[in-house]
Amino acid sequence: MNRKEFFEMLGVSIPIAFVTCNMEACKHDSVALPASDLIDLTIDLNDTQYSKLKNQGGFVFVPDKVDIIIAHTIKDEYVAVSARCTHQGSLVAYYPSDIFFCSRHGAKFSTNGAVTQGPAVNPLTQYKTHLSGTKLRVFS
Repeated sequence: MNRKEFFEMLGVSIPIAFVTCNMEACKHDSVALPASDLIDLTIDLNDTQYSKLKNQGGFVFVPDKVDIIIAHTIKDEYVAVSARCTHQGSLVAYYPSDIFFCSRHGAKFSTNGAVTQGPAVNPLTQYKTHLSGTKLRVFS
């Protein structure tokens, strides 16, 4: 193969390699988050780090086996979901309009973790909650 043939072949193969690599990268937009089979934690709402949960619209992040976000909804319920967006793993925040929102790409989730607006396609993991006095149990 002479130089001219080599550069002609190279000129064709570089764009193909570029497109292939970029398409491969796009396949990984959905983040696989760790399974949360054994979540069972109890927090005291009188503890200052969780006191925001005393008011409707308040929320806190709780790192456990997975990151969890707990919110006190405007319907006066406690909800808990995985705190990482299923699109690319950014933290979500709770908005008192009863949505979880990822500011990185605009994904929105309902209070039960269901996707209400993409780009995320997978729901957040939902956890059960039970309030007894000032103790809030979050479990799977």
